[in-house]
Amino acid sequence: MIPRAGVSRKRFVLVLALTLAAAIVTGVAQSAATTAVPKLLTGKWEGPPHGPQQMVIGPRGKVEIRAGRWYHARFSRVTAHKHGGVEWVGRLSISGVRSCSRTGTYRWTITSPGSLSGGHPHFLKFTEIHDPCKPRVNLLAPVNMLAPADEFWARHTSQP
Repeated sequence: MIPRAGVSRKRFVLVLALTLAAAIVTGVAQSAATTAVPKLLTGKWEGPPHGPQQMVIGPRGKVEIRAGRWYHARFSRVTAHKHGGVEWVGRLSISGVRSCSRTGTYRWTITSPGSLSGGHPHFLKFTEIHDPCKPRVNLLAPVNMLAPADEFWARHTSQP
């Protein structure tokens, strides 16, 4: 028995709709996976030791940087892996900062060299891979006039 054309067409449309829905769900899940920020990277970070800069990184990549005024940006395509016993490394793309229209790519490193009173300190350092936006480069690598090689953000685990 040959199926009627109407039934076959309905089946085709149903299969096509299910395939499209699966593709959309998979794309959304993959997109969420690439913008989810590792827990160790999230939180409040302070600029060069005792400096005035502050950076707050949210779990979905929203970033606020205070350097005289607040700047807003977004991390995406965040990767992370453990390197050695106390170091995490990864790459990320960052967009935002009002005067910048394109994204920048950075390598990030978090180290935890030991404990101090108040909890384990973590140090976050960004290394520019490519970023045409110099104001954003300057925000991510806070300028420490005393020791330019030690440009990092610091956070204690006792901080929220």
